[in-house]
Amino acid sequence: SVDQLPGPAQSVLVKHLKERSSRHAEGASRLVATTSAHLPEAIARGAFREDLYYRLNAFPLVMPALRERLEDLGEIAKIILLIASAQSGRPPSGLSPAALILLESMQWPGNVTQLEAVVNRAHVLAGGAQIDREHVAASSPASASAVATGSPAASNGSERDIEREVSEDEIRTFDEEEQ
Repeated sequence: SVDQLPGPAQSVLVKHLKERSSRHAEGASRLVATTSAHLPEAIARGAFREDLYYRLNAFPLVMPALRERLEDLGEIAKIILLIASAQSGRPPSGLSPAALILLESMQWPGNVTQLEAVVNRAHVLAGGAQIDREHVAASSPASASAVATGSPAASNGSERDIEREVSEDEIRTFDEEEQ
């Protein structure tokens, strides 16, 4: 992450970016820098160079956190599962609707990296069968403890609810879930 660069490295990077922009060489490389930090705040604290910020901010792309784009979670999980299936040699097993609902109810502070870990572990636990809610719950420490205690963080009922199918009427909207 670019916000972690020490001051001397930031100076060197600014120098190279200045030289590169003055040469306009054909075939010049592009620089893609990432951060989850709020760089204007880092500039105000003196932790990040303002001139580097403006050179890097020529074409910003903002990627929302996974919890802010839950509509993509199912497709991302399916791709992760296909990769896990190819690596394990097992046929793709798919995700049950209950597993997908549980995945969508989780917070995902680790974003796609955390989702990848949960889906990979659930794939192993499912043993080639379709991934169901209990595989997801057992793959996520926070989710597993919430399910085991009957906490609403991962379940609306008891451990017994893991076994039954969830109807469309029981699925709450994101806004309702957030409240």
